[in-house]
Amino acid sequence: TLTLTDTILASGSNLISLNGKTSVDINATSVTSITDTYTNINTIYNGTGISGLGNEAVTISDTTNATNVNGILNKTTGIVTAIVTADIAANLNTGLVNATATDALTLTVNGATAQATDLIDLDGKTSVDVSVTATAVSGTFANLNTVYVTNVANYVNLGDENVTITDTTSASNVNIILGATSGNVTAIVTADTAANLNSSLTNSTSADALTLTVNGATATASDLISLDGKTNIAISVTATSVSGTFTDLNNIYVTNMSNYSNLGDENITITDTQSATNVNTILGKTTGTVTATVSTDTASNLNSALTNATS
Repeated sequence: TLTLTDTILASGSNLISLNGKTSVDINATSVTSITDTYTNINTIYNGTGISGLGNEAVTISDTTNATNVNGILNKTTGIVTAIVTADIAANLNTGLVNATATDALTLTVNGATAQATDLIDLDGKTSVDVSVTATAVSGTFANLNTVYVTNVANYVNLGDENVTITDTTSASNVNIILGATSGNVTAIVTADTAANLNSSLTNSTSADALTLTVNGATATASDLISLDGKTNIAISVTATSVSGTFTDLNNIYVTNMSNYSNLGDENITITDTQSATNVNTILGKTTGTVTATVSTDTASNLNSALTNATS
């Protein structure tokens, strides 16, 4: 009959060896912590002949996969310290069902895409910052905000991944996520006026894939041009009127027309005096009413140039 007096086992080898020297269970109640490789720790917990274990702290000295670590987590109520083999967030999350926030698990999330919900769950399974090397993260704004803002200190290596916001959310919310990563952000932004969208999306670039819908009574052409530089998706313009200089309007309705959708029925105001030819260009781009001051010219020239004008 063997009873240990050790509180700290820096190695489980002696305990394993002792277990082969008696047919009576070894009393290991005194042990408060064990450090060893996964193989040896697994032998201690899953073999026969050792009693009194189940509340000690455990340190797994070699890197091992989530399933193996989870098996040890299930054997003790003490804190488990381990370096878990890097894996995708979903696999780590499902593999570590027995982990809690007090365990000291070094986790590295790799792979193509990590779900924000999995990252949040993993944060609740360790006291160590979670390393995220996945190339993309996807989730609702609320969950992404938890990862990138509220609990950003609980993660490392965040800030260069592509992010997809899965629910429609305001420009201000999207801008928060845009400011948290240098990667490309994909999102459907709540419809708003051109001015509001433009002033809110200060962190966006033309590499981002933002679905933008411009509503309201009037959109200025300058705001629409600025918004065109904040997304690689055609901007839907449902505003009832557009106002701007001929240069800006020509940019929207002629030069970069393919960058916008739902144009062609809005009222347009040209804010600077322009030639009849230029005004006629804009007249041909909408079925709405065009308001403009036309440069002075002969009746013949005005008449021949304004072919698209109606009463």
